Amino acid sequence: MALTWPDITAIESNGIRSQRDLTLNVSMDGIVSPAINLNTVLLEPLNYTYNVFSELSNLADRGIQRFFLNLYWNQLLEAFQLCPFEYSAEIQDASNAVFRANNRTYACNLTLSFAEFLGDIVRDQWIEPTDNNLEAQVIIITLHLLPARSGELISHSDFESSSVSLTSSSSISGLEVSSKINSAIYALTSRTTATAGTVSTVIHDDSQTTSISTLSASSLQPQHTDSVTQVNKQESLSKQISIVLSNYVYTRQQLDLDRDTPHITWNSTGSSSKGWPLLENMIFHGFYRIVFSFGNIELDSDIYNTAKDVQVIFPASDIPWAGKTTVTYSTAFSASQKTSLLSPVCKIQTGSGLVHVASSGANVAPSFLLAADTSDNRFSASVLTQYMKCGFNPVLNATLSNADPETLALDIVDYLHTNLVVGRWAWSTNEPIQISSTDETHGSVSGVLYRCASLSSSGFTVSNCYDKFYVACRVSKRPYSWVLSQKKSNYFSASSACSGNSLLSIPRTPLQNSVLQSIRSQAVGSASIWVDLNSLSVPNCWVTGGPGATCTYESSDTRESREIVIPTVAAIIVAVILALMLCSRLLGTRRLKNRSIRRRAIKKFDDAEYDGVPL
Repeated sequence: MALTWPDITAIESNGIRSQRDLTLNVSMDGIVSPAINLNTVLLEPLNYTYNVFSELSNLADRGIQRFFLNLYWNQLLEAFQLCPFEYSAEIQDASNAVFRANNRTYACNLTLSFAEFLGDIVRDQWIEPTDNNLEAQVIIITLHLLPARSGELISHSDFESSSVSLTSSSSISGLEVSSKINSAIYALTSRTTATAGTVSTVIHDDSQTTSISTLSASSLQPQHTDSVTQVNKQESLSKQISIVLSNYVYTRQQLDLDRDTPHITWNSTGSSSKGWPLLENMIFHGFYRIVFSFGNIELDSDIYNTAKDVQVIFPASDIPWAGKTTVTYSTAFSASQKTSLLSPVCKIQTGSGLVHVASSGANVAPSFLLAADTSDNRFSASVLTQYMKCGFNPVLNATLSNADPETLALDIVDYLHTNLVVGRWAWSTNEPIQISSTDETHGSVSGVLYRCASLSSSGFTVSNCYDKFYVACRVSKRPYSWVLSQKKSNYFSASSACSGNSLLSIPRTPLQNSVLQSIRSQAVGSASIWVDLNSLSVPNCWVTGGPGATCTYESSDTRESREIVIPTVAAIIVAVILALMLCSRLLGTRRLKNRSIRRRAIKKFDDAEYDGVPL
C-alpha cells in the first residue's frame, strides 16, 4: 500500500534547502535530523512490498537522514533478503508471496532483492532525481543482520507490482524542476554555472571561509554500468553496494584517507584526525550521497563474516546504533526534567555518556547521538523537539496498528508527517515566508525589505532588514560560545556590530541553537536578534556570509539582465540586421558578404543569450 503524503509546499521546500545549507559546515557525525526504523514503522504494519520500500524517497525528501533496515539471512539460499521469512529457491521469483506468522499474514515481494532495492529505489527513485545543487543530501542506512524466521507459506504468484512515480519537484526563484529527466538536466546546468554566485560558508573557524565549489558535470553521469539483475545475491553486501551505487557511497576506506589529509575531517572542537568530513565536502566535493553502517548483528561469523565488508560498510563502533550514545524514550518528560533540559540549556545522562550544554560553554560529544521512541510511548512534538535541542537524532521506531488498512496508512502518515515537520529545527512555523517589499533601496533607513532572518523564540523568522535588533555574535572557533552586540543595528550594519574576536554568525545545529536561544531570552526576553542569514541576492535563496553574500544557485542579476539586457541587445541586433539588409539592396555586389556577417551576428547573440542558468 502506497502512502498519501501532504504536498511539500514552496515554503517548506525553501526551509528544507536552507536548513541543509546551514549544516554544510557541520561534520557528518554532528548533524541532527529525524531517523526512522523502516521495519518497525512501515514494513511490519504495511507489508514487505515494492510500494512500501519505495517510501524511502518520500521520507528522505522530507528530512529523514538516517534509515535502519533489517536484512534477513536465508540459510536455504545462503543469501540476504528483505522478506523476514525463510523460503526455498522454488518460489524466489514470486512477485507476491503471503506468509502466516504471529496470528497474522504478511505479504512479501520476493523478487525485490537487496541489490534491486539499492538500484531501483535508492538510486533510481531518490539519488539520481535529487542529484543537483538544490536537493542533494547525504543519508545513512544502518543494516541489521538477522536470521530469517519461520512462517507458513499460504500463497505465491508472479504478477508485477504496481509502478512507482519517479517525479520529484522543487522550486527556487520561480524556477521549477520537475521529473527525473528535467531534474538531471537542471542539475547539470546548476552545477556547471554555480560560479556565477558563490556562498561564503564558514568551516568551524569563522575567520576562514570557502566557496561552494562548482559541481563537476561528470558527477551527473551514470555511476553504474552493471545491471542490477545481474548482481549475484550471494555476493558480499559490500560488493553488491559497490556494484550498484559505486561512487555515490562514502566508504570506511575513504574516511581513513580523509583523516590522513589535514583539514578534511572535523569534530566539535575543530580539525581532527579522528573526526568526520563536513557535509559540504561530502556533497559538493566528493559528490557522495549515501553511507552504510552495520547495526545489530545476530549472525555468527561462520555464517556471514562482516570483516569482508570493512572497507565499505562502517562498523557500529564508528557509527553507533545503540549503547552509550542512545537513549530510549519511555515516558513523557516531567516538569523537573524539562527544567533540567532547559536550564542549563541541556543535560541528559546517557549511560556512560553525558550531554551537558550551558550558555557559557559545553561538555558535549554530539556524535551520532540517538533517542528512539517505542510503540507504547511515541514521540510527541514537544518531546522530539527536546531531544533535538540536546543534539539527539530522534529515531521514529513505533509500530502502529489498526484493523482497517486505510486508517492504518493515514495514522502512519500522520505520525511521520507531524514529527518530520517539527524536526525541521531551524525555521519558525510557516517560515521562510516571502513578503513583498515596497522599498528595496539599501540606503534608506526607513525602507522596507523582508529579506533577512532574525532569531525569535520560535526559530528563524523573515524580518525587515531595516529593523534594529541586537546581533548574534559567535566567538571564533567556539561553536557553543555566543555573545550579543552591545548596540542594536539594522541587518546591513550587523557585521560591524560584533566586536573583539566575535563575528556575525548563525547556529548550524539544534544544539548550537539551544545555547543561543538561552542567551537571547536572558538578554532580550521575547525580542528577536539578527543572525547571519539573508536572501538579499535572490528571493528564496537563503545564504550566509553577511549582506554581500550571493546565491550559489543563481546570480543576483541574472533575471534582471534577461529582462532588460537581452531585449536591448536583441533590438540592437535587429537594427543591425535591417541596416545590413538595406545595404545589401544598395550594394548588391556585397550581398554575399553581408549575409555572412548577419549569420555571424545572429550566432554571436544566440551564444551570449544562453548562460546555462534556466529561468
